[in-house]
Amino acid sequence: MRNNNILYIVALLFSFAACKDLEPDVDYANGSGSLDVSKYVAIGNSLTAGFANNGLYEAAQVQSFPAIFSKQLTPFGINEISQPIAVRTGTGYQVLTGFDPQTGSPIIDMISNEADQMAFMQKVDYSINNYGVPGIKVMQLNTPLLSANPFFARISNDGDTYLDLIKRSEMTFFTMWLGSNDVLDYAIVGGSSGEEALTPQAVFEGNYSLMLDVLKEKQAKGVIGTIPDIGLIPFFTTVGPTLVSGLKAQGFQPGTVPVAQAAGLEFAFKAMGYTFQNEKGEASDVLFQRGNVEGAEIAYITPYFESGKTGSKVLGALRWDESNQELELTSTFIPLTAQNGVLAKLAFIEANIAKALEEAAKGNFELLIEFIFASELILDPREYGLAVDRTGVFNNFIEGQESSDFAIYHSNDALMPLANPSYLLENGTSFTSQYILGGAFSLDGIHMTPRGYAYVANGFIDAANKKFGSKFPRAFAWDYPAVDLP
Repeated sequence: MRNNNILYIVALLFSFAACKDLEPDVDYANGSGSLDVSKYVAIGNSLTAGFANNGLYEAAQVQSFPAIFSKQLTPFGINEISQPIAVRTGTGYQVLTGFDPQTGSPIIDMISNEADQMAFMQKVDYSINNYGVPGIKVMQLNTPLLSANPFFARISNDGDTYLDLIKRSEMTFFTMWLGSNDVLDYAIVGGSSGEEALTPQAVFEGNYSLMLDVLKEKQAKGVIGTIPDIGLIPFFTTVGPTLVSGLKAQGFQPGTVPVAQAAGLEFAFKAMGYTFQNEKGEASDVLFQRGNVEGAEIAYITPYFESGKTGSKVLGALRWDESNQELELTSTFIPLTAQNGVLAKLAFIEANIAKALEEAAKGNFELLIEFIFASELILDPREYGLAVDRTGVFNNFIEGQESSDFAIYHSNDALMPLANPSYLLENGTSFTSQYILGGAFSLDGIHMTPRGYAYVANGFIDAANKKFGSKFPRAFAWDYPAVDLP
């Protein structure tokens, strides 16, 4: 996650929070069901820590989902939430200061304070029960090397592992939401770090099981969250659709390649010494490949080229339209952090495509080389598929841990409805995954707003109530702020 000007508005998160006025009367004396919530511990990554707007800072942390969750359970004897607060501006965070009058793109600045950043680096000298560590992976749960992560270093002793922290904690009840970074770190750089950046299944399941063993030894009950699909968050869904619409608005429509020009591009790249791979990542003699997929004519543009040069990528999957003999861009995920590079590349293509094809016909291919999109700018369909498949494997394992003591929060069931632009909270307020205006995601496109975290807290509350017979009241998400508009 990095400080970046983003694009304009796209799609976002969660499904719902009931208005407090709609809550039924709660039997506080008997509302805990089979749970003892007197010693609550939150286990997780940045989504548990309260990270938002590309930073960890006080105003966001006090409205983390564990803080909201704990507040709702206060009448039932839950212990007070204690978090490792990054005081005031903390690590620094993004703010929306306006919109570009020409493009409509948001203008995003970073607020930071050197004194606050220095204070953040100091060890936390009080006990905590929110152990959310931004950046932590399941594969790192049992290694002292995690101390290189400053978010972990400030709450741990030298030589500690994350498991050591949880072992030392006192708990009767927990929430745990881990695993996102085991996929996300691969995806946010467009898959350019290679498939090995995805945590191996055996490592994930082994370390996750070690954590579960700790929880079982403590005889604690709790709610475990699954990993969200990266295709449901604005960090990946904002730039791509805007790019597609921009391509289609052009007279030539770069990215919608006429068949005759496709053949010319193929010839030109071969002449430059490039080799190709097909949609399966296999070696191929052709740049565009026709084939039938469920009756539709499909052409594939290679995920990347290889020669003696640095590997790079072009735009993902293309559909062959027989009616107008064109190849139309159908799916591409582009990280928000790659926005500037993508827009600059698009402007270059728009300005030079006709000249480049004319020069290529003469045997001069220099401009065509410039049309290749760098790997980190594009999460192509094959790379996205790898991330989705690995997420599915991890989630199958997590969901298999449901028991009389462990409830499951199904994060994708909560996220998917928010892609509907007409989705409403129970009080009639619009709440979607649209970037900036949707209400759920913060400016970094990955982490939630306080309103989004309230929605997450409600999901964990629902899972606890269903499993343990408790009657914990939900938060009213609209009580919590979304993105601050200028």
